[in-house]
Amino acid sequence: MRGAAGCSRRELLVAGAGAVAAVATGTALVVADDVDLSKTPWIDAHSHIWSTDLAKYPLRNGQQVDVLAPRSFTDDELLATARPHGVGR
Repeated sequence: MRGAAGCSRRELLVAGAGAVAAVATGTALVVADDVDLSKTPWIDAHSHIWSTDLAKYPLRNGQQVDVLAPRSFTDDELLATARPHGVGR
C-alpha cells in the first residue's frame, strides 16, 4: 500500500534511518576533528585475548594449547603490545 507521499511505510522507514545515520556520522566527524588524540588514547573495542587455563577457558573442538601462537595473549599482553601505538583500553 502506498501512502500520500508515493512510498510504502517500509520505504519511508528505510529512508529515514539512512538520513539519521548520515546526520549522525557527519556530526561525529566534525567532533572528532576537535579531539586531541595524543591525550585521548585509542580503544581496542574488538580484542582477541586467550589464556592457557583450559579448565576455565576450554578451546573449541578439542584443540590444545600447543596450536596457539602465541600460547597466551592476555589483556595485559595485548595492552603491552598496543600501548606504543596509542591504545589505552
